[in-house]
Amino acid sequence: TRRAQVVPPFVERTDLLLDLLSMHDDGVPLMLAGPLAKGVELAKKVGTPVDIIADAGHAAGMRMRDYGGFGDPKSAKNALLIETGQHWRASSVTVAKDVTARFLAASGVVEPGDLPADWKQPTPARQRVVEVTHAIATKRGNFTPARRFEGQETIAKAGTLLGHDDGEPVTTPYDNCVLVMPSSNRPLRAGVTVVRLGRLA
Repeated sequence: TRRAQVVPPFVERTDLLLDLLSMHDDGVPLMLAGPLAKGVELAKKVGTPVDIIADAGHAAGMRMRDYGGFGDPKSAKNALLIETGQHWRASSVTVAKDVTARFLAASGVVEPGDLPADWKQPTPARQRVVEVTHAIATKRGNFTPARRFEGQETIAKAGTLLGHDDGEPVTTPYDNCVLVMPSSNRPLRAGVTVVRLGRLA
């Protein structure tokens, strides 16, 4: 609570914000750009990682990325949230440094040549935008996955079984459904999001 009270004044006076996070599960890095076009455009300007996730927010509470002017399409303020990879992995630190260097250069705060030379990694050949359409939450923590799922896995056919929650089948709602940050491979509490489902924009 004390930490939460310290942060808001810094966020309120910030024009551009990069929120660095790592994941519980072992997944590929993701840029959570929010529901607004300005977030997606900033993510493209940064140029990495491959997947830009356009999502409406988090049921557990507002992210800094959505706070105040960051969540206002008329405001020039802008923010991104990067999930760098699994907690404690050295590769997550590498991703964080790469994205931080690119974000600072894109903002114009520093010249690219003034950043540590070993921070920037090779640029992906392309990026893709995934629009989140569904967030599947377990009712009582009893979700049983049909198999082990990987982050950003694309399920080709609509109606593919993902698992059962309290005995009820959970299936993909459309063809080429992308599984965003599945957390079904570990024990879950009631109300926790099991997976977000997205389609390629």
